[in-house]
Amino acid sequence: MKVLLAVLVCLLAGGAAFAQAPEEGIGEAPRVSKTTLAKKEKDGTIRENPEWFRTTDVPLICYVDLTSDKPTDVSVTVVAAKAVGLRPDSKVTTARYKTRSGENGVTFTVRPDGKWAPGEYRVDVFLDGKLADSLSFLVSDSKN
Repeated sequence: MKVLLAVLVCLLAGGAAFAQAPEEGIGEAPRVSKTTLAKKEKDGTIRENPEWFRTTDVPLICYVDLTSDKPTDVSVTVVAAKAVGLRPDSKVTTARYKTRSGENGVTFTVRPDGKWAPGEYRVDVFLDGKLADSLSFLVSDSKN
């Protein structure tokens, strides 16, 4: 009878343990939670998410926040979707970083050769070689 009671207790306790929700991020592939573009102003302050960038805003800062702190190969590619003097959808620059355990974000600085050509661009974010996010932005030579 004691053996039967012990087996019953183990089954009930085991069922309760397996019924718990898994911790977030465990076993899941990391995803991008947020991609942010920023620029450094003349006074040294960082301005996130401007409406547009000037051709002289070199470099641009790209923050990639991840949903997990597992080691991940993160890369960004800046593409000139439609920019003056550049072929449509041409790659301007690429940056790559392999996160270590405990890191859940990466800060990239991206720059063209010289100044940015006016036009429409996008940043493609890849995690372990797979497209995970895209963010479009504008570059203007206007003095606004």
